[in-house]
Amino acid sequence: MPKPRIYAPIHAIPRHINIACPFARIMETEDKIRVVYCEVLARLLTRYEAELCSQYWKECPYRETASRLRSSI
Repeated sequence: MPKPRIYAPIHAIPRHINIACPFARIMETEDKIRVVYCEVLARLLTRYEAELCSQYWKECPYRETASRLRSSI
């Protein structure tokens, strides 16, 4: 994975956000900024998208598609 460009006002997530999706990775920078990387989209999620992902990850169309593709291999 190439090092993503982080813009803190858009990508930084609060400490309380946890995401159970197997395709989401919460990462922390050297500056202690927490961000979420979506493996399906191959990009960082915005703060708004991360909030949605934490609440509705089971209904995520990207996760469903990736799960189907992974199981067909």
